[in-house]
Amino acid sequence: MRSPTPDIERASARAEREIARLRETIQKLTESEALYRTLVESSPEAIVIADLNRTVIMANRQAVTLFGASSAEALAGRPVMNLVFPGGIPPAGDFWQRLLDTGVARVWECPLARLDGSPFIADLSVSLSPDTGGGASYLVVIVRDVTPRRQSEDAAREIAKMEALGRFAGGVAHEFNNLFSIIRGYSELLLKRLPEDDTGGKKARQIVVSVDRAGGLVRQLLTFSRRQVPQPKVVEVNRALAHLDDTLRRMLRAEIALEFQLDPAAGCVLIDPGDLAQIVMNLVANGRDAIPGSGTITIRSRLLPPYVVLSVADTGMGMTEAIRSRIFEPFFTTKEAGQGVGLGLAAVYGSVERAGGRITVETRPGQGATVSIHLPVYKAAESKP
Repeated sequence: MRSPTPDIERASARAEREIARLRETIQKLTESEALYRTLVESSPEAIVIADLNRTVIMANRQAVTLFGASSAEALAGRPVMNLVFPGGIPPAGDFWQRLLDTGVARVWECPLARLDGSPFIADLSVSLSPDTGGGASYLVVIVRDVTPRRQSEDAAREIAKMEALGRFAGGVAHEFNNLFSIIRGYSELLLKRLPEDDTGGKKARQIVVSVDRAGGLVRQLLTFSRRQVPQPKVVEVNRALAHLDDTLRRMLRAEIALEFQLDPAAGCVLIDPGDLAQIVMNLVANGRDAIPGSGTITIRSRLLPPYVVLSVADTGMGMTEAIRSRIFEPFFTTKEAGQGVGLGLAAVYGSVERAGGRITVETRPGQGATVSIHLPVYKAAESKP
């Protein structure tokens, strides 16, 4: 058998070296891909990779969780723009031009959609991944959910707005209070000088009644602005409700019945008596306005450790969830212009909050509403050191 020629031996050696080099390259590529996948999968950010046709080809665990997918395969094959919430698409031309010019494009606070259709707010950073020829081969999209931050910022703005509104309302209320005191004082002087059956006396008496009603609105404004300092006292709930009986009945139309269902063991709470009266009157007035014709308003008290529960139920029109969620907002009202300013329930909320209590509302359209005030039970031992 003839031995290999030197040329064949050299070619064989080169082939073996090339095979070894290829194996080493493949090994490095395999290790590089494994490292890449580890980095992508362990990233705290959601990462989505798409081809140049803007179709998802890969997503890491964070992206799967963020978009509510069952797996990365459930996201693969979807157009990237299908993950954008309807109406939230940024100016496409400007966006893609920036991406092509710089290789990176950023979108702040873009509404995206989970697979179930629910929206969330995200910051997007999109970059082009270059291929070996210097061109682009993939889109790398980094998604950061900023919904909690956005909600916190919105809440902070609302708080600042309400504080400013409260300061304004308090200032206005004090000015009106001074004017009403003057009007009431002069009206009372007129009443003393005029006979009871005199026409002028009746008009003066009507002025006093109107001023007192306006004074109630001023107290609500002061409560809303927290400029009226509460003076908490130990109040027996059932007795306080009994004292309000006549006043509440005068507030109602003849076709609306008022019923009391009071638990004898309801006990006492620590609250400003004026606040408690305003709470009950506002809730009854709200129930009255919710009843278009005849109906019933029921006031209940009961003891539920550690609360005394005071509830006002009406047989009125009830509320949708959208309205129920806003009823304690200052100046929110469903009444026609001139029939209410939307401060009654806001004042109720403020009074209950100051007393350390909480409010629940049960209602459905056409089935009336029940507003329950939970106030901490007062125990004499609590006042001892």
